[in-house]
Amino acid sequence: DADLLDATQIRKMLPFLNYDNARFPIQGGLLQRRAGTARHDAVVWGYAHAADKLGVDVIQNCEVTGFIRDQNGAITGVETS
Repeated sequence: DADLLDATQIRKMLPFLNYDNARFPIQGGLLQRRAGTARHDAVVWGYAHAADKLGVDVIQNCEVTGFIRDQNGAITGVETS
């Protein structure tokens, strides 16, 4: 239930934006009126928190180089550098 907006509709809704000299010109937009917003960092920490409760160890700054799978293809571990 999203609305695709053209540049004219965007200008009418948000006249204060820089349309003439913007680094990335505004061509249009997508509007979902019933949607909310989520900070990307809060989403990631939410996933990390839920994973931790399920017994996953989250290790920062550790490159994953491969996955260890069981005979059914399920991931059972990771290989790291």
